[in-house]
Amino acid sequence: MVFAAYGPTVSSRHRQAFSVPMLGVYDSGVISPEGVKQVYSLDAGGTQPAGELFYATEDVGVSQNGTMAITAGRYVGLTGNYLQSLVSGGFSGNESYSIPGVATTSGEFSLTLNSVGKTLGNEQFAVALSNGYTQNEQIALSADFSQVFVTTDANNYSCVFDFAADGSGSGTVKGSDPGLPATARWDVTGTGQVTFADGSTSVLTYWHL
Repeated sequence: MVFAAYGPTVSSRHRQAFSVPMLGVYDSGVISPEGVKQVYSLDAGGTQPAGELFYATEDVGVSQNGTMAITAGRYVGLTGNYLQSLVSGGFSGNESYSIPGVATTSGEFSLTLNSVGKTLGNEQFAVALSNGYTQNEQIALSADFSQVFVTTDANNYSCVFDFAADGSGSGTVKGSDPGLPATARWDVTGTGQVTFADGSTSVLTYWHL
């Protein structure tokens, strides 16, 4: 989650409230040279406060630090922190979010932009539920425009999906379920085949990022 693009600061201005379906709230706020405050409410008129997110520009064009707190609505109790820093040719940072008694998530990223504006680098994310279940994901974005996604979890399941620059690719899913490990291959249209451990197959259609 990248909160804002780097660039010159502007004079303070208010934004009209808009719906944020993922959080189940409305968002309005103020943009100023010091940063951005997103003020959340349960209604478009802002009469039912639901928390806020503030990310400050610590050093213009160099670093941004954000904090979030949801006090009402679907995700009441959600808190989070975000840090993004400009590095040579790109940006890096980390983020974490938590709902007490439900789950915590965290992530790190180190990304650069090449000469044609393509994002390269690595990202990793982790989710931990209150019942003890955990899941981790790693993403590698390469200079040849290929992408690799690796996911593992606390139940010893894992999957690897390798996408070539044209969208074709292959993948493997491992775990204790019947039929695993399974492998998959697909072409540029997302059409392909899944082959299960017993040799049986299934058609794969429209498999895209």
